[in-house]
Amino acid sequence: MNKYPQKGFTLIELLIAAGIFVIVMMIIVGLFSRFMMMQRRSIAENRVLEEVRFALELFSRETRTAYGDTYNPEEEDVLLYRNQNGLCVVYRLSEQVLQRAELDIGTSNCTIEQFAEVQFTNLTSKHVQITELLFDAEPSTTEGTSLAQQGFVTLFITAQSAQHTLSPLTVRSSVTSRQVNPYVQQ
Repeated sequence: MNKYPQKGFTLIELLIAAGIFVIVMMIIVGLFSRFMMMQRRSIAENRVLEEVRFALELFSRETRTAYGDTYNPEEEDVLLYRNQNGLCVVYRLSEQVLQRAELDIGTSNCTIEQFAEVQFTNLTSKHVQITELLFDAEPSTTEGTSLAQQGFVTLFITAQSAQHTLSPLTVRSSVTSRQVNPYVQQ
């Protein structure tokens, strides 16, 4: 009889335990990696949604109170008009960023050339790419029903995340001017 009983594990038992531990750790790391990837994707989707929602809300508020007879779609991705304070406002797409600027030009008509030296404010960040922007604007008329006196703008915007390959988000919104009286130049 052995006076010192063997306590411990054999080499085979240690290798099997280490193998099981490695397999379990690989599964845990894989699940954690998958979770982190889904979390980043969700954050990117929310960022796109929130930035488009913010830009759309800002655009809608100002456009709704603008003078509908001044809506001037210079190009498909540029919209000019006079806001309720009589300032010329322009919304445009530049380098996949939605931008806004305003300018007090007195009583002259708003044109895009007047904004050549103006500093534009970005409404979306570098994390969101606006891949398509289209303004379909109809200025109001002073004839006919009150609906004909209200200008309206339909905005089509397609955005996606700059960092992640996500499906693009497309939004369409129509805004009708509440200013039914024509803009009176002073």
